[in-house]
Amino acid sequence: MDWKKLGEERIADKNRFYLVLSGDKEWKPDDYSYLSVNGHVEAILNYTVFKIFVLTLLKKRLNEGNEIRFVSGDNRGTDAMTEALACELGFDVYRYIADWDGNGKKAGFVRNEEMFFKVGSKENKGCILFWNGENHYTRNQIYQAYLFGTPCRVYNYVTKCNLLYGILCG
Repeated sequence: MDWKKLGEERIADKNRFYLVLSGDKEWKPDDYSYLSVNGHVEAILNYTVFKIFVLTLLKKRLNEGNEIRFVSGDNRGTDAMTEALACELGFDVYRYIADWDGNGKKAGFVRNEEMFFKVGSKENKGCILFWNGENHYTRNQIYQAYLFGTPCRVYNYVTKCNLLYGILCG
């Protein structure tokens, strides 16, 4: 055990915020969400909705000067949007890949546990999940966040959360 390196990592972690940013693979970045804005129904690209939502929730951490580290899975949909946003903003991404060949159907659950095990040991942590209310892998992530004491926000993109309406409209 390299105690010096471990001590340096703990000091560096004080200014880092680890965020599990994941969700359903069914939520496609190039599809549209339809929202009522000031009485008019508008189509907004899912990636734009995703970006606004995430940046609004991270605003305090960014203003404090925290270094943001995203933790994500390897799926299409939300995980792909996470990687695109990290690339756009210059954030690091810890990408966890499910071993479907080795673990079979439980691979997604094993990956989720690994993700939250990484984040659960950190002091500054959080979780934002995008869920349709049905996907069992995202449901498992909500459970993992609870088990590892990770504060979690869940956005149900099917019901068009009122919080998002408030973000877009003022």
